Amino acid sequence: MHDHANDRPIEPFFSREELLEQRCDLLESELAELGDELQASREKISTLVVMWSGVTAELRAAEAKLIKMSSPDHHDRSGLG
Repeated sequence: MHDHANDRPIEPFFSREELLEQRCDLLESELAELGDELQASREKISTLVVMWSGVTAELRAAEAKLIKMSSPDHHDRSGLG
């Protein structure tokens, strides 16, 4: 691009280097934000795994109790059989 009145090149508003620096800054910012989101998601997953472990343990205990209650020996001792 030229300034025909003075016949000298007109500098662009931002140089290529400045545009690349701005793009890098934007990418760094986005990467930091995504890193924070990833960490938060990992923490949520960890919480869900702990909750699932507790539910699984409770389920196994309930199943064992049910099996024990439905066994023939239990009926004979309880006076129901």
